[in-house]
Amino acid sequence: TNATGYDYTSNHQWGTAFDVKIYDQNGNIIDNDNLNENLEKKVGEIGEKVGLDWGGNWQFEDPPHFQLKNADSIRKLYTTPKEYADTWEVYKKELRITIKFTSPINT
Repeated sequence: TNATGYDYTSNHQWGTAFDVKIYDQNGNIIDNDNLNENLEKKVGEIGEKVGLDWGGNWQFEDPPHFQLKNADSIRKLYTTPKEYADTWEVYKKELRITIKFTSPINT
């Protein structure tokens, strides 16, 4: 994110956005410069299928980025990210989701 960290302009700060990394079959991160565009699109399609907004479809492309479709509404409804986070059942826990495919995604 390019947010300053103190003005709450980033959906990441609000907990309504996250970026992903894609790993190869050996568990190594595939950096953005070496990422296959077809694989990147397939990951984006998966996010969209579960109802997320994917940064790969934006005018200023941000393929690793996903966010809730209602992220802007949440920012208007609450004054600060903490005020929004206080509504969560699970708060102040790091969330790490790992999706492992049993077979390679065809690229």
